[in-house]
Amino acid sequence: MTRATSIRRRARAVDAGARDPRGLTLRAAGLGLAGGMRAMAPAAMLALSHADAPPSALWARWPVLRSAWGRRILVLVGAGELVADKLPGTPSRLEPPALIGRVVIVTFGAAAIGSEYGGKGRTVWAAVVGAAAALAGNVLFARARAQGVAQTRLPDTAVAAIEDAACVGILTAVARTRPPG
Repeated sequence: MTRATSIRRRARAVDAGARDPRGLTLRAAGLGLAGGMRAMAPAAMLALSHADAPPSALWARWPVLRSAWGRRILVLVGAGELVADKLPGTPSRLEPPALIGRVVIVTFGAAAIGSEYGGKGRTVWAAVVGAAAALAGNVLFARARAQGVAQTRLPDTAVAAIEDAACVGILTAVARTRPPG
């Protein structure tokens, strides 16, 4: 294979992500925003959506998602995060270890969504969009939560529960939208 052929192939792979069949970018961004709210929620969504995964979904064959126990553990960890998030000793999601972990988890989740559309370009595109949305969502929703508490005088746990509901709503929309075909 010549260098020019290799470059053309890579360009086509990137271009495949630019054509956005049935909302790939929107799904990846939604997953990223939800992951910015709750890091393990996208993994739990994949576990809960496993039975409905389209045949093109490479993520459905990932070992942890092929295993019923693996799926249960992901759902339990996601649910545990909903509880742990409300505890007073929970570290800020803006701290580097939490932020890095959140972005890594979301990147895998968004790549999983991208795999449903076929092609490396779409998988990479979805991963990049998801990671960027996770970073933005992380900061945006941390600030929104703090503002919600300050302006409404509701307890932090109540505002966090509203954030949980928004996260679940976004991920439900992401899970229900499927690629064409």
